[in-house]
Amino acid sequence: LEKAFKSFSTEIGRSVSEVENHANAVHQQYADALGTLQAVIENAKMNVRLSQDKEIIHAIPQNFSLNNQTGVPNPIGMDGSHLEVNLHVLTAACVHINNIQKTIAKAGFEVIEFVYGVLALGENVVTQEEKDLGCALIDIGASSTGIVVYRDGSIQNSREIELGSDFISKDLAHYLKTKMQTAASIKEKYGTATKKILKTDEANSKIEYISLDGKTKREVKRHEIITV
Repeated sequence: LEKAFKSFSTEIGRSVSEVENHANAVHQQYADALGTLQAVIENAKMNVRLSQDKEIIHAIPQNFSLNNQTGVPNPIGMDGSHLEVNLHVLTAACVHINNIQKTIAKAGFEVIEFVYGVLALGENVVTQEEKDLGCALIDIGASSTGIVVYRDGSIQNSREIELGSDFISKDLAHYLKTKMQTAASIKEKYGTATKKILKTDEANSKIEYISLDGKTKREVKRHEIITV
């Protein structure tokens, strides 16, 4: 299962994409039942235009509009005759989803639900107050970086960028002329986002490492690896 995850995590990450907000109107006498909201959301999902190779994995309500009153966070308990919802829709490539399901099934497990990793992370590290005030969650992975923007209590935007920490390791390995594993270790131990936070003696401190041939010892100043 671990091998399957490593094999497909990169592909599923790259395949996740955002669909612009969609609104859908449903006439109801009252908007005071959860079933009513679910019906509105499901109808809105049906109106999302997708290519045949894409599948919706998340349809997250951003806000509702009740009787043309916009910006309603939760219409349960309110009376109205015209209910709309703005959805933030995330899709993934069907082929990657199917491959993951097959691989996990072969391992003797069953997929209950697919969850976009950055959203799951947000549920654990972002507070409701932060979501209300507005914030951005950035999850830097090995081969991709996920970004989710919260405002007014819900997700407003999300992006998956094909750029991760492995790219830094590769650049550093090329600069130092050493192995990827060595470069990754140096990055994790001595790397910083900016050299401004280092004292002069720290920036000029020397780091010893083994070059690509596995024998020759080399040295590099810490401030050099930060500028790579």
